[in-house]
Order: sequence, then structure tokens, then C-alpha cells
Amino acid sequence: MQILPAIDIKEGQAVRLFKGDFNQKTVVNPDVIGQSKIFAQAGIDFIHVVDLDGALDGRATNRDLIAKLKKESGLGVEVGGGIRTLEQIEDYHIYPVADNEIPCLSADRLEYMFPSGMVLDGSWTMEEIGQCYEDIEILKNEDGKDELGFKTLETAELYCEHFCLIGHMLQLNEDKLTLHLLGQIMNLAVKTGILLEDDFMTKSEKEIIQKLDAILLDTEKLTNDSL
Repeated sequence: MQILPAIDIKEGQAVRLFKGDFNQKTVVNPDVIGQSKIFAQAGIDFIHVVDLDGALDGRATNRDLIAKLKKESGLGVEVGGGIRTLEQIEDYHIYPVADNEIPCLSADRLEYMFPSGMVLDGSWTMEEIGQCYEDIEILKNEDGKDELGFKTLETAELYCEHFCLIGHMLQLNEDKLTLHLLGQIMNLAVKTGILLEDDFMTKSEKEIIQKLDAILLDTEKLTNDSL
């Protein structure tokens, strides 16, 4: 069991409500970010943040403040309050510890290595998985961005050893390699403006391939004309 300290935000302050009554509040700390730093200095890694204004407004009222809190405190943050639609939570690109590029360690990449290892070769034990989770910490990578890491070299080496073994098995899977290559092509298409991220939600696979084929044909025509 992990107990998370909480910060309830109302009108830009860290508060505590009396029996959930929004009209009866006690200001715990007028400086929300300062309160988060107090937790960080006490050795806390993750906190729970509630956007009370957002809960009343039905939208993420304190989104920017919470983002600033996370950036300045370095804490992992679980957020509640004001979240009403999938659109508010589906953009994983703004959460680097949840989704990032290989070889960075992200939440999804961390987790799929455990079931993959247990299913493919039985290499992970429950004790080793527990050791990894208990040793996780949010660190800064070489680019100064948040990235999941391990507190101790022992656990980092344990994870890397399993990662190399399981990764080798996955690399022999031609279907997985093909899907990975396809994913890289799609990322490049979005980066260059050929496709939009919304296209993957609104267009069929056939429509997307036809759009890529049209670009390829245009490129070949221009190349031939220049010759």
C-alpha cells in the first residue's frame, strides 16, 4: 500500500474543506507550489492533487498551476477534479514519464516488459518486479526532462539485464518489428505535416495509406521531372 499526501487547490491556495463543504475551508498553505516543495523535501515522490475549482467549473481550471507545480517540485502527480472528457486526459505527449521515445524509460514501456518477460521466458519473479516498483523515482535525463529511473544501481542493472534478454526475443518477432517501423513512419508523417494526429482517430487505415501513396507518387513525379 502506498499513501499519497494530497493538495486540494481552491482559488490558488492549498486548502482543506470541512466535511466536503466548499463554503467551509481552511487555508493550509497560500502557496500551492511551496506546499508541494515541502512534500518533496520530506522525501515524498508522488502526491495527489485535487482541482476543487475544476470540480465546480466542470473543467481543468487549475491545469496550468498544477503543471507548474509538477515542473518545479519534480514530484509525480495524480490529478483529480474537473476532468469530464477523454480529450482532457488522452494527450500523453504532455506527460513525458508516461510516453516518450525509445530508449527512454516511460510508464508504459516499464510495465510491458514485466508481462512480456514472464510470458516469454519466465525470467521475472514477483519479488524482482516488486523491487523495481519500490525503487522507481522521477529523475532528469540528459536533456533535462522528467524520466522514470531507479534509485539504486542494483535495481537499474537488474532491469537492464532483463530488458536486454527480453528485447532480444522481441527483436526476433517480425510482426513486432514491422509494427514498430510502421509507427516510426507515422510519427515522421505527423512531424512533417503529411498527417495529423486526428487522422488516426477519424480516418480508416485505407484512407491513411492512400494519402501516403499520393505523397509518394507526387515525390516520384517531381524527381522524374527534375531528371
